[in-house]
Amino acid sequence: MGVYITDPQSVPESEALWEVWALVAGDPAGEGPDEKGLGIKKLPAMTVASVIHRGPYESVATTYNALAQWVAEQGCVIAGPPREAYLDDPATPAPDDYLTEIQFPVQRA
Repeated sequence: MGVYITDPQSVPESEALWEVWALVAGDPAGEGPDEKGLGIKKLPAMTVASVIHRGPYESVATTYNALAQWVAEQGCVIAGPPREAYLDDPATPAPDDYLTEIQFPVQRA
């Protein structure tokens, strides 16, 4: 899963901040990032709005916009950076068949 701390559309790639998340078995203690930037972060429970985007990564902005509009229509606000879960191996399907789950942490306005 990728978490985009800065907006990739408005921040140069050299200044972008993002995290890559992976599930860890068991209940390890959280520990800060090491010299390579790797660490364990425990995430609190949260409510998210999510949608599955089907298609190439370059066309994901339309799905982001639709999800943001839906969140607002539900009387909610986005309460943190977006996350993307990549549901397949991009080397396997054609780009038109990529599946990406987009999530926005949300809360009631």
